[in-house]
Amino acid sequence: MLLRTIVATLLASLSFITHANEADEGFYMGLSAGVMNVDIGNASNPTNAAIQMGYHFSDMWAIEAQYSDSMRDGKVDLNYGYYTNRDFEFGIQTLAAYGVFRTRGDVFFKAKAGLVREKVLSVNDTGASAGVGLGFRLGESKRSNVELEATIIEADVLFLSAGFNIGF
Repeated sequence: MLLRTIVATLLASLSFITHANEADEGFYMGLSAGVMNVDIGNASNPTNAAIQMGYHFSDMWAIEAQYSDSMRDGKVDLNYGYYTNRDFEFGIQTLAAYGVFRTRGDVFFKAKAGLVREKVLSVNDTGASAGVGLGFRLGESKRSNVELEATIIEADVLFLSAGFNIGF
């Protein structure tokens, strides 16, 4: 199901591609925010903010590091039987490194894959992470962009975010 969604998003995004003169190489930094969509019982979703820094090797390939932390915690109701009913608040903190591909054009498709270290309720876990997105290059220099992304943090956590990057 998830693979079909990713492939459908990729194909739909490719139909919007136009060609333009993108900036080739250089560093970029950005901020993003969004919801960590948690698929665990009756849990509510934390809201995270992220900072990312990357380096473009070419107009299409980059490496990117991202750190995110919860601005608003999620909540989950854990029922331990007849005697207790506890609400726990939880945040999700991530540190990730990705290889990133962006298509050419003012409107572009983004795909990324890499490793993420996450912390939930003081439990650390490290694993693979991947995401897809749609972006819009801004200005004449095309060194800034806005991106909408969906990133798999783990099997039951999907980070849905919007962000802004600026190249320097």
